[in-house]
Amino acid sequence: MSDETPIVLRYENVTWVIDEGHRANVTAIYHLHNPTGERMNLTVFLPFTERIPDDVTLQQDGLLLACNRTNDGEPFYPSVWFACSIDAAATSMIKAAYTLRIEERSHRVVTDRYRCLYLAESGRHRNGSIEEAVFTFKIARDLYSYGLSGFQVTETADYVVAQATYANWTANANVEAVWYNINAYGKALFIVIPVALMVGAVLVVRTVRKKKKQPGAGESR
Repeated sequence: MSDETPIVLRYENVTWVIDEGHRANVTAIYHLHNPTGERMNLTVFLPFTERIPDDVTLQQDGLLLACNRTNDGEPFYPSVWFACSIDAAATSMIKAAYTLRIEERSHRVVTDRYRCLYLAESGRHRNGSIEEAVFTFKIARDLYSYGLSGFQVTETADYVVAQATYANWTANANVEAVWYNINAYGKALFIVIPVALMVGAVLVVRTVRKKKKQPGAGESR
């Protein structure tokens, strides 16, 4: 969607749920408003950083939309696109759902680094700013140790929840969530090192005690 259409994006809400399978189940909701006095048709592109997910579904006000794929959509990104119509002076809800693979990368040996990237800046040419944009990452607790700078972070029984909310937002930059998880090697080190220190401390204490029991210089035997 570009500045060539009078249609405006009023609301954007994107949620990633990252489970134990290292997958992100993504749900994106967009409210598109037609401020004109006549019905408008438009084509919307949703770009992806790498390959397009196989399970993308699109709905407009609860009705399924035809999903088309192209490598020539938003500049330099593979995209899905769809055509829709919005009545005069009406707001329509678009819902997209798909699954992304979240890759882990080793970071300083003992931690794994995870990263989610949402291509928000591809919409920087939309008409005006977005009244409200909400980005939420729900990460399984077993996949998180620390990170998520720039987000408000809360915890539930099953997830660490990171959220960022913007008002009157212009998408000049992508939305990126980065976090780290202490891996199996790191967890093993956290167990081994304290035990080794405790054993070392015991040996030192025993050595000191033995030295104290030895007779000093000049003492008779």
